Amino acid sequence: MGKSGKAYLIIMAVLLALTVITNSDWWDSIGTDPGEYSESVIVTATSAPTPRPVTPTKKPAATATKKPAATATSRPATPTPRPATPTPTPVPKINLFEGYSIPQSRTMYTKLNAVEQHIYRELRAAVMQDSNSCVIRQVQYKTYADSIGRALEALQMDFPEFFWLSGRWQWQATYKGSVGDITVTVKFRDYWNDGSNKRQRIATVMNQAKSVANAAMQYSTHYERLKYIHDWICQNITYNDEAYETSGSENRPAEHQMAHSAYGVFAKKTAVCQGYAMAYKLIANMCGYACEYARGEAGGDSHGWNYVTLNGNNYWVDVTWDDEDGKKGSAACRYTYFMVSSKYLYRDHAVNTQHFAAPVCNDDSMDYFNRYGCDFAQYDFSAINASVKRQVAMGDLVHLRFEDRQLMDLAVEYLFGSAGHWRQLEVGDRKNVTYYRDYDQLVISIRINR
Repeated sequence: MGKSGKAYLIIMAVLLALTVITNSDWWDSIGTDPGEYSESVIVTATSAPTPRPVTPTKKPAATATKKPAATATSRPATPTPRPATPTPTPVPKINLFEGYSIPQSRTMYTKLNAVEQHIYRELRAAVMQDSNSCVIRQVQYKTYADSIGRALEALQMDFPEFFWLSGRWQWQATYKGSVGDITVTVKFRDYWNDGSNKRQRIATVMNQAKSVANAAMQYSTHYERLKYIHDWICQNITYNDEAYETSGSENRPAEHQMAHSAYGVFAKKTAVCQGYAMAYKLIANMCGYACEYARGEAGGDSHGWNYVTLNGNNYWVDVTWDDEDGKKGSAACRYTYFMVSSKYLYRDHAVNTQHFAAPVCNDDSMDYFNRYGCDFAQYDFSAINASVKRQVAMGDLVHLRFEDRQLMDLAVEYLFGSAGHWRQLEVGDRKNVTYYRDYDQLVISIRINR
């Protein structure tokens, strides 16, 4: 082998040594299913090695040959036609949501910059066509690589319809200089990969969500519609304690993972907080409301809930924590976390602001306690009695919120202690009550037993 050949091999070895493969966690996926990415950067040479010059071979001298004289009857031979190359039949694009109205984007998209929005659109198009990957071509590698995390999270937060997007993400960049192609791939959990059932699963989610949305729209006010969705989930869905216990486990059963999605709510009727919140968002969006997913911590654990925007104001909604006993068919719903401001939610919730800022929620006008006169700055039995009467007309669970811990304890003593004021409550012949105190929210919940 000559010197030039050895130099070529040395250059190629150096280029191969420049291939970088790193793994790192960049995206904490919604709920408790952690995400990860791997980066595979393939560095290509900017110029090829100069080839060794080739000495031309001397051509032999041409010998003149006398052409035969042409005859008058001779004709050129007719060339044999080549067979036509068949035109490939284009593969039709799949639309998983054919027949359903799916928006191009939602609120979280508007919080992204131009690069993140580009990634978001490419990923959305791939998901709609039942693809687990997309290629974003000829972009500034570094700028786009740093933007994938927010784009992916925004897409998942915006579309509860894409309920199977709960697996691991991987991306690979191939570039020359600073420009190249980035391939983003979703590595789905095995039980979501059954393509034959995906359309059926989508139909289950979309049709049932639409049915609830249609029922909610029969009410005349925004408050009543949003409350109907809240109550439907509380009354029809069982909290999945086993799925909660296996959160973070790699070998958890499929149904436990499904509990983190809207599919768990509509197909399995059992879910954890993420499933509750995604279902609430989907139904509210179908009713035309701007309802978003929020994630963070509550009670010391990872948690997911919602916020709704009405007339420029934001309100928190946590359906999971309002599901009074987490049992399917229970008629009891709390409203401690329904349409509340940050003043109350932040007593025991904290929003994760790693990728998106928390919304400003400072309006109490839609708060259940203000709406039904059950927020108290002093112990007033007459006012409490009037509030209880209004709430009993709506159901069996009554809520009273107090300004501070001392006042709440005083109310418990007067109502259920030696004074026994509960016997004087105007609740008909239902004189058997049970109660409990929420020390975080300073709420007394009273069940009026029949």
